[in-house]
Amino acid sequence: MRTLIMSGRNNLFSSEGENWEEAALISMRDAALSDTLVYSILRQIREENEKSGCFEKEQERIQVIEQLQKRLTRTQLSTFGIIEQLYMKEATMCLQIAFPRGIYAAFQHCFSPNENSTFERLVMEPLANVDSMERFSELHRNRAFLNELLEELTAELKPTRQKQLTAYSKMWDERIKGILRYGYRLGYAAGQSIMLEVDPSQT
Repeated sequence: MRTLIMSGRNNLFSSEGENWEEAALISMRDAALSDTLVYSILRQIREENEKSGCFEKEQERIQVIEQLQKRLTRTQLSTFGIIEQLYMKEATMCLQIAFPRGIYAAFQHCFSPNENSTFERLVMEPLANVDSMERFSELHRNRAFLNELLEELTAELKPTRQKQLTAYSKMWDERIKGILRYGYRLGYAAGQSIMLEVDPSQT
């Protein structure tokens, strides 16, 4: 029996084995860097696409996905819903990974300007590193379950529907890249804001 991987932790402030500071920081992270912010970022990405002329491509994908959903059985539609939840969970986790690295980059650029603290080095490279499965274990477990469901659903579909499911998957992969980019960008802005608040002379 499959168990859906849920986001966050329950009853954080009474978790055994965690000190209060750690629990408070996790709670703050989950509250601020939540799926609500993910949706906000996705809307911003959509606005960017509209301005850059890429909006029609995404609209075509959305129409294809809507066609796919209309052709799924009730069981397949349930699986598709779980896949959607897993993509959202991955997006939220990626936001929570990228944001503090953006803060780190802001401070490093200020105090150690010669350091190579770019988005690629701080976010993309660690995620692609061979040690990332251990470092980001929850993210990899979520992705493994997601891929398992995609494979199962793909095997049940006819070639035309398989292409539509592939288009859906590609759309989400692009969205998650955007979430990582925006998470880093927001973190960098937060770091600059902190420095300005504490020491206005940093500007």
